Amino acid sequence: VQKIFSFGFPFFMDIQSLQLELQEDLKKQTISSSVLLGNFRLLSDKPRLTGAYQDPLYFPLYYHLGKRVDAKSLIEWNFNLGLYSGCFLKGNNTVENMFVFHENTEKFYSSRMGVSNIKNNYHKKFDICEGTIEEVQEGLSKDSWDIAIVNGEVSSEEQIARLDILWEHIKLDGLIVVDYIGSNCGFDDFCHIKNRVPIIFNTRSGIGIIQK
Repeated sequence: VQKIFSFGFPFFMDIQSLQLELQEDLKKQTISSSVLLGNFRLLSDKPRLTGAYQDPLYFPLYYHLGKRVDAKSLIEWNFNLGLYSGCFLKGNNTVENMFVFHENTEKFYSSRMGVSNIKNNYHKKFDICEGTIEEVQEGLSKDSWDIAIVNGEVSSEEQIARLDILWEHIKLDGLIVVDYIGSNCGFDDFCHIKNRVPIIFNTRSGIGIIQK
């Protein structure tokens, strides 16, 4: 698969070309969620019966995105079980530095499963932060980043706050991939504030990609 975007040096990226290539990849349905997540540890078998798991676009989108970009560095916000970044890494062989943030909430997951899922697919630099927003900002400030994956359903205010932080640390022309882009998630407002036109994928929960 030809890489659409090359990171690490000044260049111009055509995000609309990325959208067309990903749509074509998804249309072919060359890989399913059951294959992508076959060796991933889950909390139970129930997630394998959910709409997200059965959606032929949802997890495969992250895999095909990994194939299409040669990002050297990756962030995942709201790491949980590492399923999104794990699928991305299954399609990607260029990431050399990964930083993930695992929020301490009432729905807190042990990081052990997520770390295990990532290490099954990735064997390079990998840092995980579990704690406060201040701690994640400290971790992000140690580098600049090519691509960020943001998942989890949160309020508009919280989503905009997340994206503001990531925007500060994403490289120029870098990408932010946002799940759950409903009308109240803050994604549209953030794109308007930054004067950016995102590309949208109509998965079960909606996924948007914005370029800095």
